[in-house]
Amino acid sequence: MFDRAAYSFIYARLQHRLGRRLSKSQWQHLGASKSLGHYLETARQTGVGPWITRLTSSSDVHTIEKTLRQEWRWQVKQIAKWHPKPWQASLLWLADLAELPLLVEQNRERTVKVQIETAVDAPSRAFVQNSDWPQDQPPGQLWLDEFKRLWPASSQKSEHLLKAAVGVFKAGFSTDRLDVGKNPFERRDVASTKLVRLFRRNPQSPVASFAYLGLLALDMEHLRAHLIYRALFPEVLNRR
Repeated sequence: MFDRAAYSFIYARLQHRLGRRLSKSQWQHLGASKSLGHYLETARQTGVGPWITRLTSSSDVHTIEKTLRQEWRWQVKQIAKWHPKPWQASLLWLADLAELPLLVEQNRERTVKVQIETAVDAPSRAFVQNSDWPQDQPPGQLWLDEFKRLWPASSQKSEHLLKAAVGVFKAGFSTDRLDVGKNPFERRDVASTKLVRLFRRNPQSPVASFAYLGLLALDMEHLRAHLIYRALFPEVLNRR
């Protein structure tokens, strides 16, 4: 069983981080920035500031991508260390979530050379490279199946809640298809609301940790979109 008393300490730390999430109005305020430099200057005064300390107004798309991927992996690994050993593998499995589409492509298209900045001990990279991926199955589903396999045996009582968290993950981060007709911003808002609900309702369960990491991924995805757009299309913003 999971030590609920010990998890109260973990939950308090996660709750503190959750309190630093940007509100919708803060994201809108950032979105009004017309240059990458101004956006970074403004964002550094918010809860996402620590994620972008190495970025400057001259950072290109590759630097932005690499920086945010490294920050995501660092956040996942730090949070995993707070947990008992049986839960660390399933938490660390999320470290390569950002690289999953490229890793799958690298495995399926052996002739295509894909350069990926990935940690040496990244578990999902080894899984993708060593697996014989069935061509008729969605790679995202296979990755999720392995993720669920890593849950410790003691997670049976929380299994339905963990599956709920996985369902939200699939809805918000599908790597297999796009839901045509559903606004991506609307999908992100719906996923965020569901993940916050899971976090609040499970203060003594690892479910809250997975819910928090889902929220973190949504926020990093949002930040990435803002930064890359300003790095690629500064002239469009200047005409607004």
